Amino acid sequence: MIKPPLPLEIQEAVDILGISHSQELTQQIVHSSWRRHICSPEVHPDLGGNTERAILLNTAKDLVLKWLHSNEPKLGKLFTRSGNSSSGSAFNQKWTAADTHKV
Repeated sequence: MIKPPLPLEIQEAVDILGISHSQELTQQIVHSSWRRHICSPEVHPDLGGNTERAILLNTAKDLVLKWLHSNEPKLGKLFTRSGNSSSGSAFNQKWTAADTHKV
């Protein structure tokens, strides 16, 4: 969830999607706004709408979603395994979410 101010390129994409600059920007808001516009007969090419407008909406949606994803908090190196693997049993070690896939 991201609040304004946004980079100019993202602000323009948000305008194309019809999202208010005052509201928080989330993936759900982007998807619902995109869906509302793309499903209208004036826009969707299969319903006789404007193909260029559909491309513009799809591009704006993709740009904003990519930007949101790149600005999500990343856990990455914040979590590390505490304890030394050579000392004590595995039950005495604390594992992180990043390590759970190694089981």
